Amino acid sequence: MQSNKATDGGKFKLPPMLDELYEHYPAMSAQAHQDLVKDYARTAVAKALLDHANVLAVMTSDAVNDVIAERKRQVEVEGFDASHDDMATNGQLADAAMCYAHQKYKRIYWSAPHWWPWDLKWWKPTTPRRDFVKAASLLIAEIERLDRAEARKLEGGQ
Repeated sequence: MQSNKATDGGKFKLPPMLDELYEHYPAMSAQAHQDLVKDYARTAVAKALLDHANVLAVMTSDAVNDVIAERKRQVEVEGFDASHDDMATNGQLADAAMCYAHQKYKRIYWSAPHWWPWDLKWWKPTTPRRDFVKAASLLIAEIERLDRAEARKLEGGQ
């Protein structure tokens, strides 16, 4: 294999596609080679920026913002902080999330599903979208609880 200037000295390794192109056109001028590498780099950077923008668009959607706001409300207004959530060791947070998510299909306002884990005074269904926001925030609370439990386990605690 012919040595290409872009890989000499370990400075930059061409991706296989460009490396193969260089092998097929060994007479390519240094400038043409440099332009090819720059074009590839620009394309790679543009793709990375687009991927990042797409992630940010999802992360800043109204739905995501509403779930975050609901989780914050649960902690700050209702007092359901980490120490409170850590007491729910029998799947209560996930069960509550499931109840709210289930409401989209069964609009039963006067009675909670039979698997509702808490006192009925905490059963507060509203609209399908709002119930999904509550369900998602309860799932986040459960995931955070599981993460804290795992961290305590790794630290040698309970």
